[in-house]
Amino acid sequence: MVLAGHVPLAPDAPARRVLSVGSYGVDLFFVLSGYLISSLLLAELEKRGRIDLGRFWLRRGLKIWPSYFVAYGVMVALQSWFDLRYGSWQPPGTRLDQAVPNLFFVQNYVRLETRWFASWSLAIEEHFYLLLPLLIVGLAAAGRRTAIVHAGVGVALLVLACRCLARPEAREVLVYIQTHYRADGLCLGVLLGYLDTYHRERFMALARRHWLPVILVPAAFALPFYFPWGAGVVETWGLTVMSLCFAATVAAAVARDRSGRKVHPVLRPAWLGLAWVGTYSYTIYLAQAASIVIAHSGVLRELSGEGFVAGSLIGGLVLSHVIERPFLRFREQWIPRAASAAPPAAAGPAPAHSPA
Repeated sequence: MVLAGHVPLAPDAPARRVLSVGSYGVDLFFVLSGYLISSLLLAELEKRGRIDLGRFWLRRGLKIWPSYFVAYGVMVALQSWFDLRYGSWQPPGTRLDQAVPNLFFVQNYVRLETRWFASWSLAIEEHFYLLLPLLIVGLAAAGRRTAIVHAGVGVALLVLACRCLARPEAREVLVYIQTHYRADGLCLGVLLGYLDTYHRERFMALARRHWLPVILVPAAFALPFYFPWGAGVVETWGLTVMSLCFAATVAAAVARDRSGRKVHPVLRPAWLGLAWVGTYSYTIYLAQAASIVIAHSGVLRELSGEGFVAGSLIGGLVLSHVIERPFLRFREQWIPRAASAAPPAAAGPAPAHSPA
């Protein structure tokens, strides 16, 4: 969805408005990430009585950092070469100054010109990986694990309030990219993870309503379609409504997976194609930046939508096999997952290339 949302099209192209809503697929990812990560942490806490923070952070880092830093390094090299080639060379110190926020994942809180394209969501994820384990460990140490629910609801409401009270000039850009404006989807995912861990029967009773996504997903994307960013709907309460719809979608997907229901033969090719994209989703997300940089460099007079998608898919495939998977094999060999902290049942066995 995000890839479709970034396809370069003419401003008056009929499909532009439809495809643009795909960029909100990142909110679906936030809910999914909140569910998967909180489920892993809570499972470890329940079975071992503690969470190994160092192991968790290092395993997360070996999943995220190698591909990220290689892709970002390639982007900086490309930009520097294009600057030199087309006579807009910037001093090395300027490039270094622009790189620092991206190296420490604070780029969503700095000037627009220093931010690597589409990396704001990775910064939000890194903030989430840092803060959620600390919150769970702190509440568990205080004997108040149920307060995770109160914290999740409270933070989600606080994020909603921040968006509604943000200044108009902040809503144009900052509300879209900064953690304290976009964390409600992650919080809803954490609530799903808590419900699935401690109240499995209630979770499954909710999740078995397979008809919900059929209604809610179109409803979620109808909001940005009819009320584009800047209309005062999506950037305030609309993002929370979309995250609630996506939470129901994730829950239904979990229930379907556990039920063992087969995919209809007619849908199976498309299903397998989407699964393939999902396997390489992280590196595809990183690789799409290369297509954008090349398109803006002047090397190509115009980048077609097909060229953008093909470049992103091929780049993601190469980045995964050359960088991501070797590091994940190293991770599984030297820093294996805690034996009792199995991935949530919805995820199944986690291969080396899985999001977990």
